[in-house]
Amino acid sequence: MSSESQQSLFIVLFFLGFFAFTIGESFWLNKKKGVTPGRAFGFSFASNIFTITVGLFLSAVVFVALVAMSRGESLEVTPDNTMVAAAFVLSVVIPVGVLVLAKWLLLRFLKITSVERPFVYSLLASVAFFFSVSILAFLVEYVRVRGWTL
Repeated sequence: MSSESQQSLFIVLFFLGFFAFTIGESFWLNKKKGVTPGRAFGFSFASNIFTITVGLFLSAVVFVALVAMSRGESLEVTPDNTMVAAAFVLSVVIPVGVLVLAKWLLLRFLKITSVERPFVYSLLASVAFFFSVSILAFLVEYVRVRGWTL
């Protein structure tokens, strides 16, 4: 598989996971919590799209800062393993934190009171969202590295 087609596949799989989770979350909120379909979809779509724009942008900023610091000759200080690990953890935690905050605030703003413990729901939904948008791409990459054909 060429590099360009692999990148296109990852983008398609990301958005497949994005829309699958958004529709699934909307359906769950509608059926289990009695939220109207439009409000449930608006809540899910708005929080998820905000996160993939703002949260993943902030994550990219962390990576760019890491690359800038590790250029060797341009700076006197090169990152050690602790700095790389901290940048990795921070770049994973930032988008999840942004989504937790967005979901929690939107639950309050849209007055969706049928969700008990909104912060716990926001945290669990955020982790599930990032799992759903990344699992297909990771599975495809694992299969490719192993040399299996699809």
